[in-house]
Amino acid sequence: MAVPTARVRRRIVPALPRPARILLGVAFVFALVAGLAVAGALAFERSTDGRVVAGVSVGGVDVAGLAPDEARAAVARVVAPPMSVTVNTGQRTTTVERTELGWRADVDGAVDRAMAVGRDGELIGDTVTRVRVAMEHQDVPVAVTTDQTRLQAWVDQVASETFVAPTNAVIERTSAGWHVVPGVPGTSIEPSALRDSLTAAVAAGQSTTVSVPVQATEPALPTTEAQAAVDAATRMTAPLVIAADGRKWTISRRLLLSAVDVQTVNGHPSPVVISKALAPAIRPVVKAVRVPAVETRFLVDKGGRRFGFIPGRNGRRLDSTTTLRRLVAALEARRTAPTTGPVNAALAVVPPATTRAEAARATRQMTLVSAWTTRFPVAISNGFGANIVIPARTINGMTVAPGEIFDFWKAVGPVTFGRGYKLGGVIQNGHTNRTGAIGGGICSASTTIFNAALRGGYEILDRHPHFYYINRYPLGLDATVSKSGGAIVENMRFRNDTQNRLYIRGVTGPGWVRFEIYSAPTGRTVSFTPPAVRNVVRAIDTTRRTSSLRRGTTDRVEHPTDGKDVVVYRTVRDSHGRAVHNDVFASHYSRVDGLLLVGTR
Repeated sequence: MAVPTARVRRRIVPALPRPARILLGVAFVFALVAGLAVAGALAFERSTDGRVVAGVSVGGVDVAGLAPDEARAAVARVVAPPMSVTVNTGQRTTTVERTELGWRADVDGAVDRAMAVGRDGELIGDTVTRVRVAMEHQDVPVAVTTDQTRLQAWVDQVASETFVAPTNAVIERTSAGWHVVPGVPGTSIEPSALRDSLTAAVAAGQSTTVSVPVQATEPALPTTEAQAAVDAATRMTAPLVIAADGRKWTISRRLLLSAVDVQTVNGHPSPVVISKALAPAIRPVVKAVRVPAVETRFLVDKGGRRFGFIPGRNGRRLDSTTTLRRLVAALEARRTAPTTGPVNAALAVVPPATTRAEAARATRQMTLVSAWTTRFPVAISNGFGANIVIPARTINGMTVAPGEIFDFWKAVGPVTFGRGYKLGGVIQNGHTNRTGAIGGGICSASTTIFNAALRGGYEILDRHPHFYYINRYPLGLDATVSKSGGAIVENMRFRNDTQNRLYIRGVTGPGWVRFEIYSAPTGRTVSFTPPAVRNVVRAIDTTRRTSSLRRGTTDRVEHPTDGKDVVVYRTVRDSHGRAVHNDVFASHYSRVDGLLLVGTR
């Protein structure tokens, strides 16, 4: 059955103008192209989905079309292959991977940056970028870093394992001096040199060996320095000589060893002199050179008045401080070279307590015109010294005016037991009676003052020799005095025939008596001829046994003394050389035979 045909009504659209038709055609074409581009971009995107786009490399390694893991593996094989450094110190060899030294290549970051190329999120823009990269090529660098802290820690570890501390030399003190125990050098490496070598090796990127030689580390106190100090100390302690007044004293090495020590000075061993330890070395010098000052002496007469003064004389002593300084300086000089010359001791002047100027303000200066000293045995024959000491003390301080006469018996006064005199020796009938008269032995005083006046150039008025010669007196110049029944038999007198008052000083000590005569200078000179001896008669010596003495004991009753005649001439001249006195002192001495008693009881 036929289907009835429907009638279709057509709507007639009016025709468009030509320009509109052209624009419509262009829009159609553009839409078609855009659609095709989008379709193409989508297709390109799908073709590189999850892979590096074409034309991209990482660190010079082509990774186009590779997935991230593939790209990382490829880059790591080229950019960050395993690499080690072998360190040789000469004593040991150590190998270390560069990663252990803190080296790191950021492959992951570089691959991530490579994956980001052409993927900014805009389809058309990314497409354009990818096309450009594919045509022009783009390399993504791999960042390489080194952890300096890890590198330094590894360097410090190697340096620590290599380091051997040096051993200082030791100076040991011994009884004979010093001994050096040698020091031992240590070992070390220079950390900065090792660090620089490692840094360069890692940067080169290839396994290699670097050599960092071990250095010898000298001890703070090397053997040579310690030995030099000991050698200097040994030179310093060689015997040293001190000189003074032509005499020499040697300071022994033993003493110097106590005065020199090796100590640390400013970080270095050095011999040090201990000056106070040298004090024992100068003690004998102190005693030897000491000369006491002679004090200024005021002469006081019998009335207590000052007659004048005798200027003192400087003494001397060892200047210990300066001498010790010289000794220290001499020892110090031996540090570099041995010295053998003596060290001159320093002497200091010791002035008298009262100076000449001070004394002159009080009185006149006097001169010692003459003096004489006689020594005698302290025995019963002189009242055990009393008969000599008393007259010396009595005469002491007497003055004699110009033209005045000194009379011995007047000067000493009465010789009595009340004044302290004792029985003493006297010559009776040509023989000695050891206790025959009071004041016996007083002739030692008269002979002594006679010889002082004689040498002072004064006029001698009265002088007598002894019956026989007594050998403690000058031959031909003795002066005996005696009395009989209170009357003067023999005396000793002299006149002060100068223009200056004189002062007599009498002093005594155990077994000696001395008289000194002081005045203003007289200008006189005195000379003597040697004693002329004639008519010698030889004495004999006899021995007599006696029961008055115990057996084994003896008693010398008389000494044998030759008889003789003696003449001595004296000449006194004034300051112009004119003779003032020409004296002849004639003495006749009788012979006395000796007698020695030998005990039999």
